[in-house]
Amino acid sequence: MKKRFIILCSLITIVLSAFIFRAISRPDNPYHGVEGQKFAMVLSKDIMKIIQNNSLSSESKASELAKIGQFLLEEPMGAHHALKVFQKSYEYDSKNINSNFFLSVLEPVHALRGAIYRFHKIFEIDPEEYFQNIQDKNNISNQNVINRLKYYILGEMKKDLIFELVSDSQDFIVKQLLPVLTEAEKKIEFVESSANFEIAFSYQHWQNAWSPKSSVLFDLGEVHAYHSALKAAQALLKFASAYNLNDAQLLDKAFKAEKKLKDPKKLTLEDEVKIIKAFPQFLTLRKEYEGNIKTILEDAPRIIEGLRILAQFLKEAKDRELYLVPQMDEETFTNLIESLEKADEYIAGPLMQKIGVNETSKEPITILANFTALLTQPPLDFKSILPAKFSEQTHNAIEWADTSFGGVFPNNDFISTLCQLKKANRTIKIEGMCPDDRNSE
Repeated sequence: MKKRFIILCSLITIVLSAFIFRAISRPDNPYHGVEGQKFAMVLSKDIMKIIQNNSLSSESKASELAKIGQFLLEEPMGAHHALKVFQKSYEYDSKNINSNFFLSVLEPVHALRGAIYRFHKIFEIDPEEYFQNIQDKNNISNQNVINRLKYYILGEMKKDLIFELVSDSQDFIVKQLLPVLTEAEKKIEFVESSANFEIAFSYQHWQNAWSPKSSVLFDLGEVHAYHSALKAAQALLKFASAYNLNDAQLLDKAFKAEKKLKDPKKLTLEDEVKIIKAFPQFLTLRKEYEGNIKTILEDAPRIIEGLRILAQFLKEAKDRELYLVPQMDEETFTNLIESLEKADEYIAGPLMQKIGVNETSKEPITILANFTALLTQPPLDFKSILPAKFSEQTHNAIEWADTSFGGVFPNNDFISTLCQLKKANRTIKIEGMCPDDRNSE
């Protein structure tokens, strides 16, 4: 009797939960289950009905089109149509809050469509193998979702759009992607200025199995986080596209070849510098993009906040097994967060930077440092901070071309102060930086 009562209570709970969930979820999606030509006909009819309705104001048309756009985005078979519908909504009313929100996300995503194919030569990956690995790591119930996302993200790419050189991808970033991100930021700023933005998004039809949770509520908290992440992404892309990286793959191969000839542990700083300097254009400033670096400092606090948000997302991607995005392990996450905490101090301007401790008193040894110099006056060639001359006997550095290290140490006292300390007492312990390193233990 007791067992039957428990079963009855469980059934009642399930029914009530389903009823309550149904009541608070979004309305039925009119495009769910509609496929092929019928889908296109229904969608076209619905859009034209709104556009041709002369009794509707521009604002009302924008609102109705935004509703259709969201329905499409919530339906895997129609998601790729959503962008154009939101753009049409935006044409009617550029102040439509929902269109601004979704366009700020969708336009960057569409700008990156086919990224796996476009970048595969540079990063030496097999696109099909990449997505096959994703499928292998997911259980069977997720296969359909992965396949849908695979088509949506990869799309159909033309061969002439594949990047042959890193500079091709850098030009794409500056000339095509960054302008899209700039427009996306304007839209999310508009949403952020709203006093009470809130929107429910259903991912019920992206799931292959029933779940008690199939919707998410976006509010100003998520909007602020996304805005910060957007700024961080722009800063990283600006810096990554500002310096010549075309020889990065050749440099990597040169390092691997040298390590085969020598014991990697016996590879000296002189060996490493010689390999890097064998590629004269590597890490030289691309003058046409210098201005992008100088704008980073303006938004530095928000950028650091955005990097924290991105790091948290990548860590959670690993915890939740979200294999469609890069993942970050716990150790990397911790190290990055610690680095970002230091970055907060660095962007404030000149500070006294610890480079070691006194042998006797254990008091910190500090020198004046200004890390913002790398952004306000970007080095024309990052290789200029490398040693210029080495000892023939010890192979240690004995001369530096730029003792200010790109203006970071304005008093030119980093090397001289560091080399007065025993290596065990230094914060930076790169073998060979000082003339008598092997005798400074």
